[in-house]
Amino acid sequence: METQTITTRFEHAGPRHHSKIFYQPIYFISNNLLQNILNNNGSNKFKPEMIDNKLEFYLDINKYIEFIKDIKLEMTQSDSIGSEHNTTDEINLNFILDRYATDLKFIYDGAEFNIKTDKLIKQYPVPTGYNEVTISSTYEITCKSVDLDKFNAFVKESILYYHKHFSGVSEDSNKLSMYISGSEGNYFEHLGRRNKRSMDTIYLPHKQKQHIIDDLSNFLKPETKQRYSKLGVNYKRIYLLEGVPGSGKSSFIMALASKFDYNIAIVSFTPKMTDVNLIRGLRSLDESQRSRDDDEKEGKKKKFFIVFEDMDCIFKERKSNDENKNAITFSGLLNALDGITTSENLVCFITTNYKNNLDSALIRPGRVDYIMNFDYAIKEQIIEIFKIYTCETSTDEIETNKIAKEFFDSLQDLNIKISTSLLQQYLMKYLDKPEDAIKNLCELKKMYDACHISNDAGETGLYN
Repeated sequence: METQTITTRFEHAGPRHHSKIFYQPIYFISNNLLQNILNNNGSNKFKPEMIDNKLEFYLDINKYIEFIKDIKLEMTQSDSIGSEHNTTDEINLNFILDRYATDLKFIYDGAEFNIKTDKLIKQYPVPTGYNEVTISSTYEITCKSVDLDKFNAFVKESILYYHKHFSGVSEDSNKLSMYISGSEGNYFEHLGRRNKRSMDTIYLPHKQKQHIIDDLSNFLKPETKQRYSKLGVNYKRIYLLEGVPGSGKSSFIMALASKFDYNIAIVSFTPKMTDVNLIRGLRSLDESQRSRDDDEKEGKKKKFFIVFEDMDCIFKERKSNDENKNAITFSGLLNALDGITTSENLVCFITTNYKNNLDSALIRPGRVDYIMNFDYAIKEQIIEIFKIYTCETSTDEIETNKIAKEFFDSLQDLNIKISTSLLQQYLMKYLDKPEDAIKNLCELKKMYDACHISNDAGETGLYN
């Protein structure tokens, strides 16, 4: 009797959506194959922790080495699978598997499998009446029907492997993940990971800082969510951080995300973004999370702060031929933040340098829940920053307070208002050199004049 086989087809078209089960199996196979190649070739890039001993390949590893070296890259790094972590060798290998008609036999836990990949280009009509060319990737994995359980185990292991080595579910507890909306706004891409930031490095007035920490802590309590549900109120919290450039708005968001163990998803308004795509993008974070919870039962649920940076810039008057303008409408933005389509569990931060440029309907009570003003550095902040940057090694508290006051008084004589970011930038030159920091304050005045901090300079931002 002929042995029965089963074939599973994996398809993908359009913008990447990493919650879909497409990249995981091929990423699992290609990276294990790569590590075998690197190991055989004696490469110092070999990572034994990325080898799954249940996965074996039917091929002469050596013949693939030259093949991979010779292939011409025809796509950018951003188009490759797992591009954010890949070396050139990895990009080449994923390119071969995902973009060429390739047959590859492998064994997983004693069961034989075959993967065949293909590349298709199709025309997909879109509602606006024009055609958009979309590259559609497909591949098939075939095995004997008696090995169905091992195929299921293979897929589950692929998902775990992908999350661990690429998408960031098994993250370093000392890092948080950054995401940014894609070019059309209907999904989020992994931007990378950053070290968590201690709240102690945020030099805001202590009462002001503690007040928003307490507010968010209270909102995130389970009983608060239950109360919202009982009252029939959408469980969301929107914070508006407004004030002068360089005053620490983005840094504060980073520190809050670190403290409450949230990831950050930044909404980038591009020309292709529409109202519908914005809503889809915000929803995709929920869908991605549900998928991860299903895929990895032991996994820790990841949560997101949604960030709209420089909101005042979005609806400024723009020239009719401005290629950077977006299709977002004001009503679409309001619906995303506070409407029928608003996501449950939404924690959103809006930043702006010019609150007066925002429409009153956007920041009315009930829509924006908390407004926090960021101003130029005051005495409390200036003295605290000066001590931390220039007096860390000092053990004489009385002398430290004295020299910090001297710095503040000398700064006052310059008759300028400075942001915390400008002050920190200046003091970086004089770490543990308090006398020099006071003596050379004329440099700070020149920096102030050069950047026109009071009018023109912007903040670094979360994703720069």
